[in-house]
Amino acid sequence: MKVIAYTGQYNNETVTALQAQMLGLDVVYSCHKPGERLEMYKTRRKQTHYFAYKSTTTHEGKTAPETLTHTLCKQIIAELANQNIQTKLRFFKGLS
Repeated sequence: MKVIAYTGQYNNETVTALQAQMLGLDVVYSCHKPGERLEMYKTRRKQTHYFAYKSTTTHEGKTAPETLTHTLCKQIIAELANQNIQTKLRFFKGLS
């Protein structure tokens, strides 16, 4: 679920899905690098407004950019590993 998008292929102006609706934007662009952004449209599920890719055939194997949270988690885990600090991650409730 994408909640922010660029208003153009090469510009730096971003909008939320609700802002895009209020501005009447039919097409917005993914958070990929300029020139590689994919077209998206605004959609809604109940009270949640968000963006979706226009077509799965235009992805060409590209994935969405990592979120800031994901990037930071990877950096922290790498730092802990480099300092020989043992970590224990739980992937499922009840499993160690």
